[in-house]
Amino acid sequence: DQFYLSTYPNPFNPVTSILYQVENAGNIEVTIYDVLGRELTKLVNSYHYPGAYQVSWDAANNASGIYLVKLSTESGLSHTQRITLLK
Repeated sequence: DQFYLSTYPNPFNPVTSILYQVENAGNIEVTIYDVLGRELTKLVNSYHYPGAYQVSWDAANNASGIYLVKLSTESGLSHTQRITLLK
């Protein structure tokens, strides 16, 4: 399995786009965590076919700071990227 994860803009206020690409079909999760590792929201939890996808996160109700975006595949692979909310 191979995949790609990117966010734009970063830093952001208050919306960022999360771009991801998967090469194998399967269930995909995109989850936002705070810096202490607490899950804040699961943006994506669905079956995906190979291809590129985009989802947005509106953090208007969150405090300025650093957050983590985690992309996880059904096969157990994951990638985490740090994003910064500046209000």
